[in-house]
Amino acid sequence: MKLWQKADPTQSSVANQFFDPTASVNVSQGNYFITLKLVKGVTFINSMTIGDQTVSPTVYSKEPDGGSGMIAFTQANPDEVLPVDFSLQVPLGPNDALIPMNQWALFDFSWSQATKISNNTPVTPNVTPNNGQVVVTPPSQTSAATTPTSTSSSTPAKPVAVSAKVTPKKAKVPTTTRTYVVLKGSSNSKSMANKYYTRKATIQKVNKHYNVQLKVSYNKSLKLGSKAVRPVTINNRKVKASTVKFGQTSKTYTMTYSFNVASFKTLKHLIKGSIHVTVPYMKISQTFPIRFKFSQKAPAKAHKAAKIIASNQQTTDGRVINAIGQ
Repeated sequence: MKLWQKADPTQSSVANQFFDPTASVNVSQGNYFITLKLVKGVTFINSMTIGDQTVSPTVYSKEPDGGSGMIAFTQANPDEVLPVDFSLQVPLGPNDALIPMNQWALFDFSWSQATKISNNTPVTPNVTPNNGQVVVTPPSQTSAATTPTSTSSSTPAKPVAVSAKVTPKKAKVPTTTRTYVVLKGSSNSKSMANKYYTRKATIQKVNKHYNVQLKVSYNKSLKLGSKAVRPVTINNRKVKASTVKFGQTSKTYTMTYSFNVASFKTLKHLIKGSIHVTVPYMKISQTFPIRFKFSQKAPAKAHKAAKIIASNQQTTDGRVINAIGQ
């Protein structure tokens, strides 16, 4: 877990020094019970608002540096990046008088790198209201264990006939696309980058989220080099270099990268991003903020493909029969 500045997601937040980088997470039926350990500064925090949930920390010890403690909250199928608002009281006044202060940051949870540490039975945390705030009580841990047993019999066991039922296969959801326009970071006018993006995103459902792939393509005749455009951030998250793919054809250079969204509703809003552009012969090497405005209409082909898949499947005696092949 890491915190980034909300105003500039490429820069680390000073709040990182107060948190242990490892979060403890208990998942039950899509609800994530998240516990964060504070190594110092816990008494400086009045409350934290994460999403629409406000929680207060539990103090373990009181020290000059604010002491240690923990804070716990729940989220339903959370994104990797969650905004957080801090309500603080810090000793910055005369004679270390406490001064109220509000700060903002972005929690970055690398769910793909999560490690399972136990086989505990999933439990649901207790969440109760308290004067407009939410108090989250950690669930009691119960372990699920099985004990092997042995039996003996002098009578040979009779063979048992087992019948298997064929489970109907689910139709694959076709990959769809959405057109988009690249806008400037500070206005609703088109960015120059709009000329180099293909302006058609490829979207594919992966588990419980959607992966949105963007592509840049420009002519080799421009003499910009194979890596003239590099993504820096997308959707309030830093783009990992390992997820960026550079390529080329006989006439063009290409670059693709992607980001995840929980649902298509996310694409109803402008998606913030930034790119680094290098033009050697003009001595330009600069990062530019941009925004993506996605179309809300699915392409006609996607609707047609979905109808064909639905009409071509019939279920009989637990088996899927393809109508075309009959």
